[in-house]
Amino acid sequence: MLRFAVCALLLGSVPAFAQAGCGRPAAIQFAPGTSAATVEGGAPRGEISCYTITARAGQRMEVTISSIENNGVFQIYAPGWTDKPGAGPDGKALPGVEPGTDAMRFTGVLPANGSYLIVAGSTRGGTSYTLRVAIK
Repeated sequence: MLRFAVCALLLGSVPAFAQAGCGRPAAIQFAPGTSAATVEGGAPRGEISCYTITARAGQRMEVTISSIENNGVFQIYAPGWTDKPGAGPDGKALPGVEPGTDAMRFTGVLPANGSYLIVAGSTRGGTSYTLRVAIK
């Protein structure tokens, strides 16, 4: 019985992050003359916050998230992503920041031109975070 309860608890916590939708993601834009931006945000327990940023193939993107309880994490989806209401973001996630990786850092060369989706959430409970995005 205890094993069933633990499995139910674990399975019950996974879909909350995955099923939350992005609705209308906030666009991250850099101030003139800069190549980085910082966003202060938060995600209540079981919810996500979504951001878009436009970039070109071959550019290098660096993303970090920091939070007081070290529970802030993110995913990044390549251009062509969609948001399925009730099911959450869908598309090809970049290597190392796929769902379930609990990524707090990413550095990589972007594969395509277009709008990238950054999905911020929490590994447990709610979170307040600082998200820094740089593109060079």
